[in-house]
Amino acid sequence: MMVPMLGAMQVDISKARQLLGWALSVSVDEGLKRIVIPVHNAYMH
Repeated sequence: MMVPMLGAMQVDISKARQLLGWALSVSVDEGLKRIVIPVHNAYMH
């Protein structure tokens, strides 16, 4: 399964799903927003 990530970049999660039974609980973009924005705010203000 190809997951769009940050515009043109894509991530293939099929191996993680097959080997680990892992699945996305949020989109990659949403996950990055949840990490990048708080870190940016903590260090840039």
